[in-house]
Amino acid sequence: MIEFGPMTYTDIPEVINLGLQLHKESVHSKWEYDEAFTMDLVGKVLLDAEHKTFHSDLAKEDGKIIGMLFGLQFSPAFVKAKVAADIMLYVIPEKRNGTLALKLIRTFEKWARYHKLSGIQLGTTTGIKSERTSKFYNRLGYDYSNYILTKDL
Repeated sequence: MIEFGPMTYTDIPEVINLGLQLHKESVHSKWEYDEAFTMDLVGKVLLDAEHKTFHSDLAKEDGKIIGMLFGLQFSPAFVKAKVAADIMLYVIPEKRNGTLALKLIRTFEKWARYHKLSGIQLGTTTGIKSERTSKFYNRLGYDYSNYILTKDL
């Protein structure tokens, strides 16, 4: 049975390892993985005990994390509105053809509604099946609104 819930301190090592797995699979793998930076982000999420700024949701099967979504709320430039944005959504490869990502996103949407945010932005910045992921988000009611272009220096 798959269980869902926010990240706890005992999840940190596994979250860090899954972050590395995500990194290796992503377009960001050309840059060095920074475990200290990742630990800092995880710490910020955990310190937000009331989940006002940061959102975390882990999917576990037999106690092992098989999917995770981290998000935050922020104000876009030049507006007072607050919106939610994903920092990262990751489902291990062998669990990607089910409803796991959908359930993680629905929990994120619930969190955003609870905090009375104006909208949600989901991205495909990792380059992992971006076209397929974008179409999935679009079927969930998300509109295409941005592009990210990258240039190596």
